[in-house]
Amino acid sequence: MSVNSINPFKGYVQVKVGTIPESKLRKALEGNAVRLTNANLSGDRVMVVHRSNAEKIRKAQRSGKGLTTSFTSGEALADLDYHDNAGAGMSGGSLWSWLRKKAWPWLKQNWSVIKPAVSAIADVAIPAAATALGAPQAGFATRGALKTLTGVGVGRPAKGSQEAKDRMAAIRAKRKTKGGSFLMS
Repeated sequence: MSVNSINPFKGYVQVKVGTIPESKLRKALEGNAVRLTNANLSGDRVMVVHRSNAEKIRKAQRSGKGLTTSFTSGEALADLDYHDNAGAGMSGGSLWSWLRKKAWPWLKQNWSVIKPAVSAIADVAIPAAATALGAPQAGFATRGALKTLTGVGVGRPAKGSQEAKDRMAAIRAKRKTKGGSFLMS
């Protein structure tokens, strides 16, 4: 593989650019033209673009100026493919961006559905692992500590009970407290 070409049949090449703000990349993915400053074009991050955009970027870099250009969805896919497969490895490629932007928010949004399954798996896996390590009595203590730490499997008081009313009264009282943790009197 040559320095400037990933796959000569696709027509995409590598150029070195600086950090391009996420807002500009998002705008480009929407099909809009983006303005890249000289600072955006100066750096060591590899970006995979079409040959015509590569020529524009290199020309702007040589002249020390920015440029306004549009990127196609094919360029975005080629860049993602490069960062996932072609040697960029785990150094900030698109896999990590995907995990941070897509998987984590999805897990947080769907945790109430996933939580019972995770709890059931932990109920079986932790004692089994403790037994395999030769300390079966540690499995139950570990699972209890994990339930306390994460709140998974820890029950709340029954709705309408005095305990639930006391708990909500304490929460409401905390909300009424004025100031923050650095309250100075």
